[in-house]
Amino acid sequence: MKAKRQPMNYRSAHNRAVRMYQRSSIFILWAGIVNVFACLIGVIQSALNSSFEGLAYAWPKSGFALALVAQMVVNNLLLKSMSAVGADLLIMLVALVVGGALAFLGFLASRGRKWLLFIGTAIIALDFAGMFFAYAYMIPYNWTNYAFTLVLHVLLLGACVVAIVEFYNVLHIEKIFNGEASSKMEEDVESEVIASGE
Repeated sequence: MKAKRQPMNYRSAHNRAVRMYQRSSIFILWAGIVNVFACLIGVIQSALNSSFEGLAYAWPKSGFALALVAQMVVNNLLLKSMSAVGADLLIMLVALVVGGALAFLGFLASRGRKWLLFIGTAIIALDFAGMFFAYAYMIPYNWTNYAFTLVLHVLLLGACVVAIVEFYNVLHIEKIFNGEASSKMEEDVESEVIASGE
């Protein structure tokens, strides 16, 4: 059954695009939070698998998988060069700094700061691109970790792209209505947004 065409005024079209923008841009904030929790899980798993001397460290089979790839590279370097306790502390310190920075960036981006959205998207895109190199040469390869990292980055990057599209949709909706309060059909608004895309 075909959906019934709904009239759409400026406020409803604008608010819908803004809500979609906010919901998708907040994924940058969640990337930071998930990075911290992934490192915490990885540190716990690695500590449980380490030797009693506190020097030999086993790379976890699922911990770190949802962390940023740059974070995993740092984690790997720390685990190879330090004692278990020192590595644990530095990994969590780096994770908190990186997670906090991304959370702050994502929060401000969700409030309409376009350049912060672009910066957050670029960080996630670079991290995604670096994933293939890092897993090939720097991070111990494990199929489970690889799959989790791949899915996470595709999800984050997809959300950032949606946020960018919706940011420009808000601007196009403002141009389409030109401040008018009159209603337009939903399909007409969407087609005009697509047709006037920059």
